[in-house]
Amino acid sequence: MRRQRPSNEERSRLLKQIDHHQFLDKRRRRLYNKKYRKSFLFVSILIGRLAYVSLFITVSFLHFEPGEQREEIVMNKKIESHTTTARGGSIKITTLYIETNYGNYTSNLGENRPPDFKSGDKLFIERNIFNKPIYFSKTGWYLKYGLHTNFTYYFIILFITLISFFFNDGLDRFTYKILLITSASNILGIAFYFLT
Repeated sequence: MRRQRPSNEERSRLLKQIDHHQFLDKRRRRLYNKKYRKSFLFVSILIGRLAYVSLFITVSFLHFEPGEQREEIVMNKKIESHTTTARGGSIKITTLYIETNYGNYTSNLGENRPPDFKSGDKLFIERNIFNKPIYFSKTGWYLKYGLHTNFTYYFIILFITLISFFFNDGLDRFTYKILLITSASNILGIAFYFLT
């Protein structure tokens, strides 16, 4: 037996009920989110996200600002070269790996020849104001060679952080997970850069 189609009056009454439920749901969400965005958890995560973004911008501008210089003894050095082919021809890329009595460093020399030094030599490792190695040189050299810092992870964390600003609905379970992941990655990113 076929159901009767609802009359125009019943249809308009159902639509009004749906509108009323949607209005109440929006109101409930708005009131809850107003309270949620003032909660300690949300505010602390927001401060962490803003701190990470502002520190990322600050570090980007000040990364090559020279700080202190330290003399280190070369324990080992390794040179890797490979050739890449492009439209203009082939390019030889050279990477230099240096192990000293204080740590390990990588220098991407591009097409340049590696500088002449050997195990036992003393190099000057120049660090930035955040204590990250940026250049190396040796007595008698007129050039400083750049040291590589891998910023890939910091860019990934920045991307996650910027995306997380769009997640503000406290009733959405996914929002809570995103904010916790963002908070943890911000703390790890800041700690890793400034403490290692």
